[in-house]
Amino acid sequence: MSPGRAAAAARADELAPARRPSGPTRLRTAEAPPARLARVGAVLRSGNLIGRVGTLTAIALFVAVFGVVIFQALLVQGQARLDHLDAQIAHEQQASKQLELRLAQLDSPARIVTSARALGMIDAGDVVYLQPAATDDAQARWTPSATATTIPSTTTTTPSTTTTTPSRASTATTTAPARATRP
Repeated sequence: MSPGRAAAAARADELAPARRPSGPTRLRTAEAPPARLARVGAVLRSGNLIGRVGTLTAIALFVAVFGVVIFQALLVQGQARLDHLDAQIAHEQQASKQLELRLAQLDSPARIVTSARALGMIDAGDVVYLQPAATDDAQARWTPSATATTIPSTTTTTPSTTTTTPSRASTATTTAPARATRP
C-alpha cells in the first residue's frame, strides 16, 4: 500500500465508532461436507409444515386435473358412440319406410289383379248361389255297391310294434290283407 492510503485508512479507523460484537464471539470454521449434509438431512426430516402442505396440494391438484381429463375423454367416447347409434337408427328408419311403401304397393288390389291376369286367371263374373231342391237329400245318401263288400283296414306303426285296427265295422266275413303305412 502506498503511504497515503495507509494514513487514510488509519484516520478512518479513528473516526469510526468502535464495533462491538452483539453476542459471544464465535469463530467460524468450515464444516466438513458430511456434517453439513447431515444437518440438511435433519432439517428436511423434521420437515416444514408449509412445504409438506404445498407438496400435498400440488399432488392433489395434479390428480384432480388428470381425473377431469380422463372423465372428459370418456364423455367424448360415449358421445361418439351415441352419434353413431343415432345415425344407424336414422338409416334403419329410412329403410323401414321404404319397405312399408313396397309392401303397400304389393298389397294394392290393382297390382294383384294385374298379376292374376298375367298368370292367365280370369274374372269370376257374376256370382251364382246354388239352391238345394227337396229331393237332393235322398239322392245324396250313399249306398254301398254289391261289389264292394269289405273296407280295407288301416295300419298304425309305432317304433316297437305294429297293430292293425279296422276303420269301420264290416259286414263281410272275409277281409283284405292289411297294408303297412310308412310314417
